[in-house]
Amino acid sequence: MSEIIKSEEIKSRISGYMEIFLVLTLTALAATIYFSQRRASVYDTVAVGSLLVWRFILNHKSQRALPSSLVIWTALYLLSCFIGALLSENRHWELTEFRRYIHFIIAGLLFTAPLSDNYRKITIASFFLCAAIAGVVGILQFSGVLINPDPLAPHGLSPHPIVYAAILAFACGSAIIMFFFRENGLFQSRMGKVILLVTILLTFGGIISSESRGVWIALVAACSVTLFLYDRKKTFSFFFVILIAMTAIFIFNSTLRQRATSIVTSFYTENEKGSTGNRLELWKGSLMIFKERPLLGTGTGNFESSIKRLITEKKLKEMPYTMHAHNIFFQALATRGLIGFVITIGFFATLVKWGIKEIREHGGIGGYAILFCSVLTIVGGLTENNIENGKFLAALCLTIGLIGPYGAYQVSRKSIKQ
Repeated sequence: MSEIIKSEEIKSRISGYMEIFLVLTLTALAATIYFSQRRASVYDTVAVGSLLVWRFILNHKSQRALPSSLVIWTALYLLSCFIGALLSENRHWELTEFRRYIHFIIAGLLFTAPLSDNYRKITIASFFLCAAIAGVVGILQFSGVLINPDPLAPHGLSPHPIVYAAILAFACGSAIIMFFFRENGLFQSRMGKVILLVTILLTFGGIISSESRGVWIALVAACSVTLFLYDRKKTFSFFFVILIAMTAIFIFNSTLRQRATSIVTSFYTENEKGSTGNRLELWKGSLMIFKERPLLGTGTGNFESSIKRLITEKKLKEMPYTMHAHNIFFQALATRGLIGFVITIGFFATLVKWGIKEIREHGGIGGYAILFCSVLTIVGGLTENNIENGKFLAALCLTIGLIGPYGAYQVSRKSIKQ
C-alpha cells in the first residue's frame, strides 16, 4: 500500500514538473509567433510531445471533450489539403508545408488538457505580453523611431504587415472580450484589468500601424458579433470607443486616413495594379481555374503557375501579386475544387457552431473566444488567404486552446441574450 502511495506521489511530482515545462514551452511558442519570421518552430513539436506525454503517459484524464463533428470536419479538411498537396507540381515542398497543421493538434490537446487555472492564466498573460511587445515594435516603426527593414508598411518582427496585424488581432480581440466580460475569472482584479487594457492599446496600435485594412474590418466585425451575443449594450459601448479612437487617429494622421478611405474608393479608383484591383483579378482567375478542374482543383501548390498561365494566354491582366487568391474560399475553389470548397465551408461552420454550443452549455468566456476566433478568421479570410499561413494558424490555435476551455465550470449564466 505504501509503495502505491509513494508511486502516486512520484507521479504527481513529475506531472507538476511537466505542467511547468508545458507552460514554458507554450510561452516560447507564443514568442516565436510574434518575434520570428520563421513559418515553423521547434516548439511546435515540443508542445505536441509534452501534451501527449502529460495527457496519456501520466494518465491525466481529459476535463473537456472536442465535439465529434469538429474532429470529423477537421480530418476532412486535412485530407482535402493533403490531396491538394499530392496534386501539386512541387509535391515535396507542399508536403513539407503541410507541417503547419500541427497547430490543429496543439489546439485540440491544449483544449482537453487539465491545465490548472493559475498556469493557464500565466500562459495567457505571457501570450498577451508577447503580442503587446510586438505591437510596440510596429508603433515605433510607424513613428520612425525604429527603422523598418523593408519598404512595406510596419510589421514588427513578422514577415508581412498583414500577417503581423492578423496575429496581433487574436490577442487584441481576446483581451477586448475579457475586458467587457463581467464573469471574467481570468483578469478580474484591478491589476488584471490593467494588463488587459495595456494589451488592447498596444496591440490595437500595432494593428492600426500596419495599415492592413482587411484586419481592421475583421477585428471590429469579430468583436462586434461576439459582444452582441454576450450583451448588446457592451456592443454599443465598444462601437462608441472604437469610433472615437479611429476618428482621432485618422484626423491627426493623413496616411492612415487615406488608407481608411481607400476601403471604399479603391473599388472604383484602382486597376489590377492596386491592392483591391489585384484581388478582384485573382478572384476572377480563381473561377477560371475552378472551371478547368472543378472537382479536386489544380493542387495547393499550383495556384501561382495557373494564374501566370492565364496571364500568358491573355485571359487575365498583368498583376503584381499572383501567389495566392487573397481569399480562403476562392483559394479552396481553385486549388482543392468543389470538394475542398464544401469542406472548407463545413469546417468553419462547425467552428462557429462549436463556439455557440460552448456558450449555450457552459456560458463561460471560452465559448465567446472560440466564436471570436472563428469570425475573425472568416471575415479576414475574405481578403487574405490566412488559414494557410503558419503563423496565423499558430495564433488561432493557441488562442482557442488556451482560452477556449476556460470558465465553463465557474459561470452559470444564460448564454445568448435574446
